Amino acid sequence: NVRVIVFRGETFSDVADKLVPVLNRGIASSSGARKADMLAHFGWANFLRWRDGKLELNPEQQYRQALESDARNPYAHAFWGHWMLWTRREASLQDAREHFSAALASGRARDSVRRMQLSAIETLGREGEEEFLRLVNEMRKNNEKIDVRTSSRMYGIYRSACLPRNQDRLAQVDAALPITEHLATFRALFYGDDFDKWRARERDACLAVLLEAAGQREEALQVWVTLRQGFSPADREWRDRAEAAIKRLSP
Repeated sequence: NVRVIVFRGETFSDVADKLVPVLNRGIASSSGARKADMLAHFGWANFLRWRDGKLELNPEQQYRQALESDARNPYAHAFWGHWMLWTRREASLQDAREHFSAALASGRARDSVRRMQLSAIETLGREGEEEFLRLVNEMRKNNEKIDVRTSSRMYGIYRSACLPRNQDRLAQVDAALPITEHLATFRALFYGDDFDKWRARERDACLAVLLEAAGQREEALQVWVTLRQGFSPADREWRDRAEAAIKRLSP
């Protein structure tokens, strides 16, 4: 969980360099899962130092050794999957999925694995959005906790895809999941009491877009009609959008 403030001259190595000797002593005096945990974190320390420019370091060696000590080790699998996506980008997505699946199947450190998985996929930017949507949908179906940061990231993806000028992006988002899954996740994440009421209009408009994509035209029409009733003369852009949707969807 280390964080650094670059403009203050802080580096990841400031922390990692202090921990590596401790990890090395622990590795030498332990075995099995405990040894694997420390080997995996030694590899993570090397990744952090690699980020600081020590490119001769390669954490894969420690991740491989950790799995030799404990084939189901969640940290080694999760860190290795993260490393693949960080260095080989979307070309490594299938291999990374296998590592994260193995980490989750271990039954240990599930929250840590999920945080690492989400973080790794976010590094892909637009290229990782479909995978991000699939992952959060899976978490929703498993009743796993979805934190505020992840929910906010999801909202940003949907909000952008629902804009009138982003039809290509909407098609890309739609392709990630069955539309019924999109609707279920969208409602689960953004219709709670904690949702920002100032975003309710754009949220409902996005719901209407998803409903129309699902073929639920009457439901989409009703959302637009309700939205239209709440617009003032100053809401010209929103009013025009609602009226165009009402005209398109009306029998």
